[in-house]
Amino acid sequence: MNDHRPFSILHVCVGNICRSVLAERLTRLEVQKRLGRQAHLVQVSSAGTRARPNAPMHPHTAAALRALGATTDQSAARRLTPALITAADVILTATVTERDDVLSMMPAALNRTFTLREFARLSVHLPPPESSPLFQPRAVVSTVLGLRWRLAAGAYDGDDIADPRRTRAALQVCAGVIADAVRCSMSALFTAGDALRLEDQPRA
Repeated sequence: MNDHRPFSILHVCVGNICRSVLAERLTRLEVQKRLGRQAHLVQVSSAGTRARPNAPMHPHTAAALRALGATTDQSAARRLTPALITAADVILTATVTERDDVLSMMPAALNRTFTLREFARLSVHLPPPESSPLFQPRAVVSTVLGLRWRLAAGAYDGDDIADPRRTRAALQVCAGVIADAVRCSMSALFTAGDALRLEDQPRA
């Protein structure tokens, strides 16, 4: 069954002014590169578990984004809510702590909540996509979930992206780590030039 509801990606950190904003804007950039005119079929957003509503992104976050060619406009922090979790097809957190915070708020989101680096790490083990011109990002999330149970009994320290010091150099390093994880994750979810099939799959 074909579902025209956009595929929704939610990035989560603590304050929603550094890591999750970096991930959100870099994901938007990567989706645009891969999907072009179909990029509107993917919604990307971010939130913080303890965000101060409407706080602007950190200036060094903005500088790191500009250096990578991403946009910095219209940024306002928002607090994570059950409604945001419910609306997301996949939730990608900065650390295991934030992943646990998501699941404390909504345990039923377990099957679609990962740290960003965990999702990227597991995505490497995905089988090659079928020759069909239709790609199914929700099915990819389900497959990555299966890899989580088969390949590891949970996350490890390397899956965390620690909150960086508020210096230009630290934010640039953090942005590079996030950019690598985003590229790997988006490569798994979307194949450049493919027509998206946004299939209707019930959420666990």
